[in-house]
Amino acid sequence: MTKRVNVNPTMMRWAAERAGLGEEQLATWPKWRAWFDGAAQPTVQQARAFAKRTHIPFGVLLLDEPPEVNLPVADFRAGRGRSCRVSPQLLDTVYACQRVQDWYVDYARDEGAEPLGFPGSAGKGIGETAAAIATTLQFTVPARRRGKLRDATTALRYVADRFEKLGGLAMFNSVVGNNTHRTLFLEEVRGLSLNSDIAPLIFVNSADTKAGQLFSFFHECAHIWRGDSGVSVDISPDSRAGGGVEAWCNKVAAEVLVPADDLRAEGVRAAALAEDAERLARERYLCSPLVVILAAKAAGLVDAERADRVFSRESARLAALAAKTGKGGGDFYRTLPARIGRTAYEAILRQVRDGVTSYTEAMSLLDVRLGTLDRLLDRNENAA
Repeated sequence: MTKRVNVNPTMMRWAAERAGLGEEQLATWPKWRAWFDGAAQPTVQQARAFAKRTHIPFGVLLLDEPPEVNLPVADFRAGRGRSCRVSPQLLDTVYACQRVQDWYVDYARDEGAEPLGFPGSAGKGIGETAAAIATTLQFTVPARRRGKLRDATTALRYVADRFEKLGGLAMFNSVVGNNTHRTLFLEEVRGLSLNSDIAPLIFVNSADTKAGQLFSFFHECAHIWRGDSGVSVDISPDSRAGGGVEAWCNKVAAEVLVPADDLRAEGVRAAALAEDAERLARERYLCSPLVVILAAKAAGLVDAERADRVFSRESARLAALAAKTGKGGGDFYRTLPARIGRTAYEAILRQVRDGVTSYTEAMSLLDVRLGTLDRLLDRNENAA
């Protein structure tokens, strides 16, 4: 007789919802509706497979009620008027970032790294903090022009590189590790900061547009300058985050991208706000026109009603444009360094070649199998 497991239907529904499984994925088990209704029980093998698919320990599935799942860092998504779920994808991403950071901090200390001066150095002033970030990353408006940066894509690559050269770690990914079946949704996470005076880490959800990622990067920079570690989702110049930490970081990010004094000097025409915002965003600030529109509103260059009307129209236009553009899969070997952070990626491979880091640990940190790690080592050595 087939042995079955007495699983609380509430636990099965909770596990499936938390893992983001829809009817198509649940169809793997023909009797899933009966399990969820309590009309039938899964076999031991089915229950174990279900637990594995929903990324929870088998023992958790046997509990009477769902356990409380908390992030190991601050959840800056709180206070949005609704509960913020912690999916297995988000939790695993935070843990993966922590593992890489912990490994790299040990490595950097062994290499003689000294504490960095900028993590936790921010005062209360938005303008002061924004200026410090822009200066430290060499991203003032004159520096952008000298660097011949063309757009948000080149700007993002530039500031991430500058951050890493200072000693930080910058990661860009839209899935858990290298698993393209485990998506990180923008509605749940846009950015993550892990503070450290040796190797502060910034993670940005790369499912966003390049302009959106650039804003998220500077939002997370503001968290690092504050000395914060936490997960963010309300990252937008028009965020409804209110007056807390997230709103402060959004204002810092906007000021880094579009300094108020510089915008006042350039000027915008109220009657041609959309056109001027588009031109300045493209030619001078290398960001989304939406940031320019709201910066003009905040600086008092246009009245609030007009700015809000133009912002709403441009937001819809840009969203439609982004939806049409879509995203390609990309080359795995080019994508992986960005996912793990180029500095950490290079250090891990170097330590493996030198026999300091084991293959097993490197495979875990990079989320790859043995054959892939061998190919990465070969490609990295040939490129050196």
